[in-house]
Amino acid sequence: MKKSILFGLLTMIILSGKSQTKDPVLNKFLASIPSGWSYSFNDTALTITKKDSVYMVYHNKINEEGMSVEKDKEEIDYKSKGIATVAFIKYRVEKKWSENKIHKANNHIIYSKIKKLFQQYKIKNITHKFDSYITETPDEKKRLDLYKQQKNQLEQNLLNLPNYNSQLYSVFYITAKGCQTALEDFYPIKTSVECFSIQNIANELLIVIK
Repeated sequence: MKKSILFGLLTMIILSGKSQTKDPVLNKFLASIPSGWSYSFNDTALTITKKDSVYMVYHNKINEEGMSVEKDKEEIDYKSKGIATVAFIKYRVEKKWSENKIHKANNHIIYSKIKKLFQQYKIKNITHKFDSYITETPDEKKRLDLYKQQKNQLEQNLLNLPNYNSQLYSVFYITAKGCQTALEDFYPIKTSVECFSIQNIANELLIVIK
């Protein structure tokens, strides 16, 4: 019983600092993350976490115009205005997908069909704001409804492709907290810089699936 528990613990290896995975490509990526961040890894998940607590401040920038870079970068009294949280980036990990498996997903064919539907129903001529469309005539509503219906049918056949391959694994980006968004600022300011930096490093050192 004790041996089985020990074996289970060993298979859920927690790696940090200079620890290594069995994958040299993944090791190079993990060795390049900024100081002050650690990571946990097993054969199903990779989580990169900032060691120190950070503070999140809600700040709606969507409707702000002409906001100066200096204002955006000001250090505020974030400990009183913000919410203490943990900055992290989460990935799902699987055994490496072969090129043949990726190709068989046929996602590129589906996206091509969706693009043709967009052109067929002249969706670009319908008034829109971001992804919200405002139909002004019965004809526009009919075209938009048909487009959405057929688009949804096609999207049901899409496979969730990995974002990256390494030597042994396929890596799927899941979520992140700590990267500045239109609604959230994170302090200290370097938190967001480092969060985006880690994702850029992944794009440089891992094999991006297109």
